[in-house]
Amino acid sequence: MPLLSRLTKSSSGLVGFDMKVFLDPPSNPNRKVFDSLYVNTSDIFLANYKNPQDQGEPLLSDSGWDVYTRRDIRVPIQPLSVWNRTSKSYHIHIAFGTLPTRTFNVAGATAFGAGGLRAGGTRKIDLKSELEKAAFMATQFDQVILCAGLNGDWESEGYYRSTMDLPPGTDELIDLVVAANPNTGVIIQSGTPVSMPWANRVPALIHAWYGGNETGNAIADVVFGTVPERGRTAYGEGVYIGYRFYEKCKRDVAFPFGHGLSYTTFELSSLSLEETGDELTVALDVHNSGDVDGAEVVQVYVGQILPRIWRPIKGLKGFPKVFVAAGKSERVKIHTSKKYATSFWDEQGHAWVQEKGQYTVRVGDFSAHTPLSATFHVGQTAWWKGL
Repeated sequence: MPLLSRLTKSSSGLVGFDMKVFLDPPSNPNRKVFDSLYVNTSDIFLANYKNPQDQGEPLLSDSGWDVYTRRDIRVPIQPLSVWNRTSKSYHIHIAFGTLPTRTFNVAGATAFGAGGLRAGGTRKIDLKSELEKAAFMATQFDQVILCAGLNGDWESEGYYRSTMDLPPGTDELIDLVVAANPNTGVIIQSGTPVSMPWANRVPALIHAWYGGNETGNAIADVVFGTVPERGRTAYGEGVYIGYRFYEKCKRDVAFPFGHGLSYTTFELSSLSLEETGDELTVALDVHNSGDVDGAEVVQVYVGQILPRIWRPIKGLKGFPKVFVAAGKSERVKIHTSKKYATSFWDEQGHAWVQEKGQYTVRVGDFSAHTPLSATFHVGQTAWWKGL
């Protein structure tokens, strides 16, 4: 749930809460406050605290969260519902200790032996009723932009997501809104993949990643056409990770590596290869066949035809972004080193090796769509190290 600290006030009136530190556990009736401080967040994952008065190993044992009012609430580990009357405030006390003191087992709750605290809260709603309201609102407009996705509450360093799904209720929200207004665009913000069972029913889909402070402006620029959409899916590591794995196993994916749409369309043609020593120059024409200016990411892949060992079918070796006016064409040249484009690491020889043989250059707009191809030849095998 959203952090509760945004709705709280400390004794000094600042947004946040008061924190009291003790060196002794609550079982000691004579314990005294060791330190008091103001904290502006109710999310304490790495409780890195040390007071110069303490000469021993620091131990963050207990904290008090005080929002002074007439009623006192002791917060358990389980969710707690509070009937919140208008103009009424509540005193909340939360205690947490270091790792040895905890009585529950939650992955990622603590790290390096320190204590952990996360207190969240939000207005309690009836999910079905709110979904129906959203669907009705969608009928009142010509177009709908629906933003959904994840955030630091759902994906973060230190723990794994247990599912690929969006947060509860999100898929239902998208389904109902799209059914109510088919002219709906969905924007997903996440740093990792999510399942999208509704993707084929949505006329427009944007993955915005996490854009930082300019996220809103960037999304608006793309949605309203101020900037042509030219992003591409980007992921890959290792030898058979990412698009290389799916190609080797001949498995289709919803959004292949390098995939990305635009407000216009492009045609690639007239591929040529030129070899000058170790340099390989790939040239082709990019024609904007649509009605608006735009940018295309031309992707060049190289693969060995008959490799001595198991290798990826192809690997990305160049990807220039080309801006082309509507109805115009641009001649694009991509330069790459044949040595770098063809070599792989020989574990037995402890060196890079460029094997002799035939290689294919494939050019397209994403990894699963490379309509242009040509071949070149490496005359002899060579091992090398360094650069």
